[in-house]
Amino acid sequence: MKWIMLAAGVLILSGCSYNKTNVRNETEAAKYDPATTARIRIYSSPEKLAGFVPGKTCEAYHNHPVNGELQGMIWTREHDRNQRYILWRDTDLLGMQAEDYRNRVIGIPATAHTEAVKTDRLGYDEFVIPANQPVLVKIMYVEQNGSYCYPPDIQFVPKAGQDYEASLEFHKQSFISSKCSIDLVALSGAGSQQETTPVSTSFCGNDGHGRYFTVTP
Repeated sequence: MKWIMLAAGVLILSGCSYNKTNVRNETEAAKYDPATTARIRIYSSPEKLAGFVPGKTCEAYHNHPVNGELQGMIWTREHDRNQRYILWRDTDLLGMQAEDYRNRVIGIPATAHTEAVKTDRLGYDEFVIPANQPVLVKIMYVEQNGSYCYPPDIQFVPKAGQDYEASLEFHKQSFISSKCSIDLVALSGAGSQQETTPVSTSFCGNDGHGRYFTVTP
């Protein structure tokens, strides 16, 4: 009976769709000046929580004596905590909320990644970031079943007029283990779907006593 119920649940979920709607964020788009700013697309999902901090190094953000960690972080998704779904759940049967079906966009060209996640749990949000200043990106993986992965925050200095994508990726180390990292790529090309090139980044190291520092590979 348990297997029958499980199979039925799989059939129900397989009939559901992760299709997203692109919503133009005019307020954010108006901030873009290719001479002084850059743009970034950050991928997230209910399990992949993401955010960024503009204009701060690892040290300035994590070691701030007053604000402390997580102050100043701009998170990619803002969910309505009062939204309720079937059986008084705070998510739908796929574990998603209304915001998870919307990509907030500002005009960054498409890539193979944006096409691949159209029917995936992943979505994305696009932001304007200051050029020639450090930017931190945080993406962490947290499952309701207790699985998690917290890669170090990455730090990079965007170039004016450049578009970027940031995502959390898993890299298999062995048959039974893998690690995750925040990968950053730069967009280029003139086609409707742009090419991507990996960008070298620094990351935030921890001395084990709560103090952070920038590590440049």
